[in-house]
Amino acid sequence: MWSVVWLLAALVVLFCTLDVWYFLRAGTVILRAWFQAPVWDITGEQVVTGRVTPHDIDMCHMNNARYLRECDFARFSLYIRNGVFKAVWALGGNMVVAATTIRYRRALCIGEGYDLCSRIVTWDDKAFFLEQRFVSTKDRLVCAVMYCKQSVIRCSPDKILQHLCKRKVERPEFPEDLQHWVNFISASSQTLRAETCTVILRAWFQPPVWDVTGEQVITGPVTPHDIDMCHMSNARYLQECDFARFSLYMRNGVFKAVWALRGNILL
Repeated sequence: MWSVVWLLAALVVLFCTLDVWYFLRAGTVILRAWFQAPVWDITGEQVVTGRVTPHDIDMCHMNNARYLRECDFARFSLYIRNGVFKAVWALGGNMVVAATTIRYRRALCIGEGYDLCSRIVTWDDKAFFLEQRFVSTKDRLVCAVMYCKQSVIRCSPDKILQHLCKRKVERPEFPEDLQHWVNFISASSQTLRAETCTVILRAWFQPPVWDVTGEQVITGPVTPHDIDMCHMSNARYLQECDFARFSLYMRNGVFKAVWALRGNILL
């Protein structure tokens, strides 16, 4: 009897302090990809299917942060099947997400199915650049598209591909839109280097921000529930940005004005 109580208590603590479902899902995705047919074309597209569940939604459509979470799992599967993970491991390297940009074109509603199409577009000396598209199975509309810069540590994309293909692989040209995005990342990095330095309820009682373009700062620690591999999960960044926007719009009066005008705002 006591052993059952202790087990339940341990599970409660585990689920309260860690994002257990993330790790279970990641393990399932990796195990499934391991037994699927390999993808021999390094720039070939891989499609994984999904459906919007009640656990994914915020206001009857897929939560913004869930898109990045699903993209994480799709990249795990892609890198397992095309051999990149195996090559990185053999070369003693590592890969981290350095930048992502996602554009939402139409909401994915609860119960709606989608195909998540992932492919490596090109690479440079330090990183792979991927495109990931959410395509509705209902009407084949691209509902969201994301670019991802996956930086390689302690080796390089060229070495990884040479290890896989046993020859030097020519880099595909950067598409125009991707090149613009890379330029944006570079400009943003330079700007940041130059610098010297229950959300809605809380914002309601904080002093208003009279300057509508004024900056608002909120602080927060990274908790065990936020991490995937000892660092903050990519999707958590978007979730925290959602909360920060809620606070900003409450304090600068934008939410109140939108409500008074019977409007709405969305990403």
